[in-house]
Amino acid sequence: MFGSVNFLIKLCVTSLFFVIFATNAFALTAVNTNSVVGYWQTIDGKTKKPSSIIEIQQQGQFFEGKIVKTFSVPGKKRTTLCTTCTGSQKNKPILGLTIIKNMQCVPGSCAHGTILDPRSGKIYHATMELINNGQELKVRGYVGMPLFGKTVIWKRDH
Repeated sequence: MFGSVNFLIKLCVTSLFFVIFATNAFALTAVNTNSVVGYWQTIDGKTKKPSSIIEIQQQGQFFEGKIVKTFSVPGKKRTTLCTTCTGSQKNKPILGLTIIKNMQCVPGSCAHGTILDPRSGKIYHATMELINNGQELKVRGYVGMPLFGKTVIWKRDH
């Protein structure tokens, strides 16, 4: 009799362990829709097709974004190096290139950072704002004042 009770106790403890583990694993993989952290798909303005995946991570008190994947865009030559970049990023591989730097974020929005356009090599001031329940990121690059800039929408890439 005691053998079957011990077996039942072990079975319950083991089952409880797996339920807790599975719950924690799901929580770790769930997307925080209040944070810009994650993977974002950029869209080519002309073709409306995906052009790259940007990974945004927190680095200390700032947030940074780097190119982790590129897609071929019909009619455009695919470049592998940032030949138009200046400084330490000149001729660096596009894959792994940090294009968002020094972004300061609070839940839902970011400001005071910069964004690099690897096609032109130009660096712009930037802001970012989560929209559509955190499924899209409104990214605005500008010179001087936000009024003089361009906004693009990136889609969260799960």
